[in-house]
Amino acid sequence: MAAPSESYGIILEIAGSDAADASNTAMLVKSRLLDLTENSILCSLRNADPTTMDFGSTLVLVFGTPAAIAVAKGIHEAMKRFSNAVVIKTNSGSIIATGDAAAKMSIDRVASALLAHGRLEGK
Repeated sequence: MAAPSESYGIILEIAGSDAADASNTAMLVKSRLLDLTENSILCSLRNADPTTMDFGSTLVLVFGTPAAIAVAKGIHEAMKRFSNAVVIKTNSGSIIATGDAAAKMSIDRVASALLAHGRLEGK
């Protein structure tokens, strides 16, 4: 019998020159994360500013232990491609990584940070 999977929650904030650019980037990252994890995660867009008409530029991720490496790979790719535009936060809002320092993190370090800081209590 397999051990039960832990649940993790991460927030990715995508910054851009304007709300539409940030929203488009967030949709690209969401699509890539869903592809990498074979749709085994919950990934939703959230609009931080209700006065704008875009879909939002904040991704809320919930995933189990088996998907952690794929999620880390997707986040790593996003950080490499969009660098300063990506901020990784825990579900409580604490910043895990941002900017150029985050872009230089290996996939293993990203996965370790996700697992160390993203565990959802009571799950």
